[in-house]
Amino acid sequence: MGTTRSRWRRWRLPLVAAVAVVALAVIGLHGRLPDPRDILTVLAGADWGWILLAAFLQTVSLVAFAYQQRRILVAMGVPMGRRDALGITLASTAISIALPAGAVASTGYSIREYERAARPASSAPPRRWSPASPRSAGSACSTSPTRSRSWSTAPIRSSTGSRSRSWAHSPR
Repeated sequence: MGTTRSRWRRWRLPLVAAVAVVALAVIGLHGRLPDPRDILTVLAGADWGWILLAAFLQTVSLVAFAYQQRRILVAMGVPMGRRDALGITLASTAISIALPAGAVASTGYSIREYERAARPASSAPPRRWSPASPRSAGSACSTSPTRSRSWSTAPIRSSTGSRSRSWAHSPR
């Protein structure tokens, strides 16, 4: 009984929000969308070769982006499987297309999922991972004393004496 009540409390707000969003979408789009018969008429007259080519190229684009993200994360010491990278990429793309502030929500979702991927399965408390964190970057950006150079975000002085807050690559 107690777990049902806590489950309801946890899902009550997201459920109400989802119902409100769907209701607002139905009210806002009423009379603004084309008739489904018109859509079917247009699809019946479409050149399917171009539609298949577009679908193929979109698939190649998404797979290439997932491959790129996976390679970056693996280079930074984060183990990531192909299936996980593709899943995060597809979900992130769907979020960016479907939501009004999709780019922001998509970025937040991607970062959260990459953080989950960086977490070791054996550790109980979650480890925070950030692309800007030198320790999580592994060999790509080392802070060990054996390396001769390191990346720093500290303000540096230019030759004129003014301070700059840009990324600086400085020898140790």
